[in-house]
Amino acid sequence: MFIVLGWIMPEANQAFRELVAHRRALRGMNELTLGQLATYRYWFQFNERWALSAGDAGACVVCVHGPRCAMHGNWKSIAVGIVAVIGYLWVVN
Repeated sequence: MFIVLGWIMPEANQAFRELVAHRRALRGMNELTLGQLATYRYWFQFNERWALSAGDAGACVVCVHGPRCAMHGNWKSIAVGIVAVIGYLWVVN
């Protein structure tokens, strides 16, 4: 997800804009790579892409580890799942 949000998505957005406009289009904020966002000091969008990438790791913990532990009927697995969900929501927001 990091690679998609950092480099593939901006190029795909730019290609779509040029396809629709039938001409070269100037790059907007959504068409900038992570390095370009940092260079132009768009810190909110830069950090938003990092948070979305990191949020996927939290979702993996919930989706893979949580159900596997919950099958054993262990109360600790429920706590781990809740902490993972809260961590994911904290990173994304």
